[in-house]
Amino acid sequence: MSTLRVSMLAFALAACAEHVGQTLPSAAPQAPTPESPRGAWLENSAEEAFREAQAQRRLLLADLWAPWCHTCLSMRAQVLDEARVPELANVVRLAIDTERTENERFLQRYPAVVWPTFYLIDPETRQVRGRWLGGASPKQLSQWLLEASNSPTATEALLRQADDFSSQQQLSQAEASYRAALAEADPAQRSRALVALISTLLKQAKFAECLQLALHEVAQLPASVSAVDFAATALSCADKAADPALARSTRSTVEAVLSRDCSTRAPGVSADDQADACDNLRSVRAALGDTDGARRAAEQELSVIDAASAGASAEVQAIYDWHRSAALVFLGRSEEAIQLLKERERALPQRYNAAHYLARIYRDQKRWSEGLLAIDRALAKAYGPRRVALLGVKASLLEGADRVHDARCVLTQQLAEYRALPAGQKRADAEAAVQERLQALSPPTEPCASP
Repeated sequence: MSTLRVSMLAFALAACAEHVGQTLPSAAPQAPTPESPRGAWLENSAEEAFREAQAQRRLLLADLWAPWCHTCLSMRAQVLDEARVPELANVVRLAIDTERTENERFLQRYPAVVWPTFYLIDPETRQVRGRWLGGASPKQLSQWLLEASNSPTATEALLRQADDFSSQQQLSQAEASYRAALAEADPAQRSRALVALISTLLKQAKFAECLQLALHEVAQLPASVSAVDFAATALSCADKAADPALARSTRSTVEAVLSRDCSTRAPGVSADDQADACDNLRSVRAALGDTDGARRAAEQELSVIDAASAGASAEVQAIYDWHRSAALVFLGRSEEAIQLLKERERALPQRYNAAHYLARIYRDQKRWSEGLLAIDRALAKAYGPRRVALLGVKASLLEGADRVHDARCVLTQQLAEYRALPAGQKRADAEAAVQERLQALSPPTEPCASP
């Protein structure tokens, strides 16, 4: 599933900063990994980053990421270093793990509804100079940084205004500014504006408008990361739209674009982005009733991942675990997926993703006891909104095992923990979904034990 497509819901880096060839005081450096990009980044230290940006008279680039986000990890492994994006040397870089409590004040002002989200911020005024949603190729990120750093054209000014509206949750104003920018945008700006606009429509639950935009625009987008992200968001709207005919028409149009982007990797498109295209192609073909076509998309997805991960470290291979395990399960090769994830858990014992994926597979196979063991392992390592979300998987496993009272207790705990999240990390839609699940269960017969 595309990271953009995770219902826009919720899911570090080496430290030190450079200035005119001199190293500034910073936190102790960490070895680069897919969760710790190369180069000079400050980790979860927003105020320090603002101070450094002011002192250096440079803009601040903030990467809003999460440990569960495969696109975030791919960007760290394949994009976010000065060798690929030289313009990174001209900004102060801040990495914000959106799951960590200490970042919630930053997230109130600069929210993430897509992972990753990049903000370019004026450190003096703290106004947004630019926002980028989702993955990007090195060329796209370089061009965006150059445009956002310079005096704006009329179109760029509209995009900056829209980005700032969006960061302040003024979504209707953001939508109007994105639409105005589209009327005169060049091709590069157009792709960026379209991804931002369709994301804004989804966030406002304007599903019909989202689908109409997709029908008009998706076939005109060139093969790129932006095309995959735009198509994925259109499918999220189709899943929620009230008009089945409009949803089906959109899916058919999107299917053709994803077929192109799954079968051939465009310049600058990463293996993770191509796998995203294949994953969404598999999903849309299944929704359209094309079972054979969906299987071909899953097989192509595995081919892309195998080529990209051959001989790579466990950290790099883990970028593709979500896609690989989902494709294997779809093809009826669940045991292969289970063995892969067990091996990944052993190789990367501090990570929770493999245990989470295992729990979901066991749930779907009705292997309740194994699933509960896996989800408890994941919960022991996870934190923040993601840990709260994983409680929902545990509740599903308990329901499947006919432990309805225990499931209700876990959902009650989950709802309480969602409500207790700080303002910058709250998930109103997730709270509502848990409340709905609780109401659907039979009334409690005894009190819950303390968690």
